[in-house]
Amino acid sequence: MISAGTRNGSAATAVERSEPRLIRRASAWVPGAEPTSMSLAELEDAPGVRWVDIHHAELHTPRALGCLNRACDGMLTQRMARDLATPRRFPAAGTYGSTGIRMTAGFLVRHLHSPTGEGNASPVASVLKPVQLLIGQGWILSTWLPARLFRGSDTALAADCDGDDPDRLHLAVATSWPGSGGDTSESLAELIRRELEVASGHRTRAV
Repeated sequence: MISAGTRNGSAATAVERSEPRLIRRASAWVPGAEPTSMSLAELEDAPGVRWVDIHHAELHTPRALGCLNRACDGMLTQRMARDLATPRRFPAAGTYGSTGIRMTAGFLVRHLHSPTGEGNASPVASVLKPVQLLIGQGWILSTWLPARLFRGSDTALAADCDGDDPDRLHLAVATSWPGSGGDTSESLAELIRRELEVASGHRTRAV
């Protein structure tokens, strides 16, 4: 297990430099209130559930683990980080021994039509965007893994270049959270999964 290190001196400076590349968004989720986005240093002592959304390609060094352990109470291990950030055909899932920490996943599905000529459209192509979730006591780490083709033409992957999906998901969850009755990392993770289902057209509402 790799600890978070200290806030002072060269270790803290290195963490601050690496944070923008590693972290897409860090936010605190107090029950019944709108979430607050903040730096990882601020999140460390913030009330509520701590949710950190990361760029999976940057989670590959001890420094990155140390940075994230500030929000994970020092519980993030190399194995957990590897499972979280490694693209697989079937996402990692399950619990980590007696820690109570578990891995799960949600999916955003995009159904696309690509123009093939005037008055015509190609058959529907479906692009699958996995979102991996590592859930601890009072915290969540999430990452968007590379999109992959579920059906249709390979050109659909190139056509779906929308990089705003993480921001849209955060906004949807933030809108639903105050009235959801959620107060734990497990309830926040379930809300994230339900909002992904709403965005994919698999359900009409999350709450």
